[in-house]
Amino acid sequence: MKPSYREISCPRCQSTHIVRSGRTKEGEQRYRCQEKDCETKTFKLSYRYKACEVEIKEKIIEMTINGIGVRDTGRVLQINKNTVIKTLKKEFLANPNQSAFNDTTNPRNHGSTRGGA
Repeated sequence: MKPSYREISCPRCQSTHIVRSGRTKEGEQRYRCQEKDCETKTFKLSYRYKACEVEIKEKIIEMTINGIGVRDTGRVLQINKNTVIKTLKKEFLANPNQSAFNDTTNPRNHGSTRGGA
């Protein structure tokens, strides 16, 4: 019988330079990306909780940029609202100068709108 191999790639950078990196307590295989520039620490091929998936994190940020609230985002993506907040905080701390989080068109971001002396 010929062994079958599955091509595994990093979910963040799509590199195929992957090594096994132990197992979870449930016995599922973890993998690690070997690319120097990749921010991925470890990943699994499938997750039990959807919020761990890279695509969900991208959708959280996209929905926030489009003005969707935290509770609505959690409800639509079927994840906890606290996970939405945690993901947004991590993204903001990682990219504090990103224009999506520093919207200059919103008057609330510029202090008082009252004309003063």
